[in-house]
Amino acid sequence: MRIRHLYRTLLAAAVLHSTACAADHVVLLVFDGLRPDLVTEKNTPTLWALSQRGVFFEKHHPVYLSATAVNCVALATGCYPHRDGVMGNVDYYPALDAQKPLNIDYSGTWGVEKLDASKGGKNIVQQPTLAEILHAAGLRTAITGGKDVALWQDRSAERPNEAAQQSSVLFAGKSPDTTLLNSITEKIGPFTTLFPIPASPQNDWTRQALTDVLWAAGVPAYSLLWLSDPDATQHRYGPGSPEGLAALKNSDDNLAAVLTALSRKGVLDQTDVMVVSDHGFSSVSKPLDLAGSLNGAGFHAMRQFPATPQPGDILTIAEGGSSFLYVANHDAATIARLVEYLQHADFTGAIFTPKAMEGTMPLSAIRLDREATPDLVVSYRWTDAVNEFGLAGEFIGDGSTKGPKGSHASLSRYDMHNTLVAAGPDFKKGWRDPLPSGNADVAPTILTLLGQPIPKTMEGRPLTESLAGKHDAPPTPFTEKQTASRKFADGVWTQSLQISHVGAAFYIDEANGALTTQ
Repeated sequence: MRIRHLYRTLLAAAVLHSTACAADHVVLLVFDGLRPDLVTEKNTPTLWALSQRGVFFEKHHPVYLSATAVNCVALATGCYPHRDGVMGNVDYYPALDAQKPLNIDYSGTWGVEKLDASKGGKNIVQQPTLAEILHAAGLRTAITGGKDVALWQDRSAERPNEAAQQSSVLFAGKSPDTTLLNSITEKIGPFTTLFPIPASPQNDWTRQALTDVLWAAGVPAYSLLWLSDPDATQHRYGPGSPEGLAALKNSDDNLAAVLTALSRKGVLDQTDVMVVSDHGFSSVSKPLDLAGSLNGAGFHAMRQFPATPQPGDILTIAEGGSSFLYVANHDAATIARLVEYLQHADFTGAIFTPKAMEGTMPLSAIRLDREATPDLVVSYRWTDAVNEFGLAGEFIGDGSTKGPKGSHASLSRYDMHNTLVAAGPDFKKGWRDPLPSGNADVAPTILTLLGQPIPKTMEGRPLTESLAGKHDAPPTPFTEKQTASRKFADGVWTQSLQISHVGAAFYIDEANGALTTQ
């Protein structure tokens, strides 16, 4: 109780000393895979206190796919996949490897270098990141994460000015700056590479590297701390499990340590703190072997193409709650058969194709219409079923998901609603934001907090309704529901997609479908 009281006292001090001026610092923490309904005084006392004294965003959304790498890049660029170029944790880049996909979520430096090479040397992330924008403005950053994906936030090899050269990048215990890494290791010991579940040792080490080493000479304008839990533990044990809640408490403790460090350095009242999750989370009712199911229906599906794919060969890429399907030579007859099969399957929730077909929707409807898109994207059917720990939301997940109990990356409302909490001198006090918001809004909001212009490349909006002081009111939000259907002799397939809008900002709420038999 004494520790909890200390954190609340620190937060109260920040409120009492807040001013109308922009903060000097912004700290963004990512609780990977945190559902908003798990933010309670019992589960996350520090984050809950932060939400009570600051702003809790009631309708926050990831971009689709509701997966880690996709939303890491969206948080960094303020864009959707069709513009920033990253649309899955695992994806197929024929110019890099014509046979098998690459897991970019855990690829580290090797992966991004290979991906750049596949683009003719161009950055695979097709828009400037928040860190790169701030460097160009002469502001220093510190990017840290317990997993490889943090590298996507700032992986530019070019350091054109002093601010960029003094900025740091740390991901899964690695860094492009070996001198920096050696210095950190000497001071706090080595990073564990055993990938424990829970991921507490990795998260604790990364947080300590940030607060005790990278902040030793002063807190930079922008800092990111990406914590791997509760995601890693929920995959294995399920959302709401005792193990998952213990892992979540560790992330909450690291938030408390960050606030304490800011207070000790005398900058807590000059710092806006934002806590976001990259996506929501669901239970997996049972595993699905999509390739096996397709092969049982007479298709020729595989998880890796042969050296010479034949027309009609199908590459299936499991993303958890969704799958990508690439058809060799884009064979139209095979694609048509696939669509019909999926519209009859009991695991299908929604189907998207480059151009809408009967009973499907175009990839542009979910902002996945980038260069070299899959021939089909399928999101698995979800329900409101409650798991053994009392949390609603489950789907049948592709069998290569990370764990037997939980996953994400579907168009379920439980995956497509995630967490955002913000507090500090620039945010309203004790307010719940009722407007739709999303991960693509985080970067433009941080630029606003730091007094920087928002590039036209960004698709998100600054969340000015949550800021203290006078700001122009955002447009009135509205929600639309799109449907697609197809009649068969044995029934009617119907899928629906619900989207919310605030002006030009775009938020996917959910999508699902089913065949109604006659």
